[in-house]
Amino acid sequence: MVSAYVSVFEFLFNEVLLIQWAMFLWYTLTPRWSKKTTILCFLPICLLAPTFAALFPSRSVVRMFSVPTLMIASAFVCYRSKPIRTFFCAFYPRWRPWCVKR
Repeated sequence: MVSAYVSVFEFLFNEVLLIQWAMFLWYTLTPRWSKKTTILCFLPICLLAPTFAALFPSRSVVRMFSVPTLMIASAFVCYRSKPIRTFFCAFYPRWRPWCVKR
């Protein structure tokens, strides 16, 4: 029987990807607060986003939009770089011209 929900391995894979994404944002954007406060604010979001998404079936619209929307919103809360740069670094981190620190 095939389940529409995520397995443990998919969940752990998503957690690792989100933590890498958070580290990328840390090194490319300007934090709004001190290092410790930003990590304490951003880490629970990275840990809870896949948990929230795991509650919905894998091909649902809510799951498809919940995690990216939550990540973009948290990037705007935790970092104070220009809005366009924050959006592109949060939404598509490999797009280099917007994400390089100057």
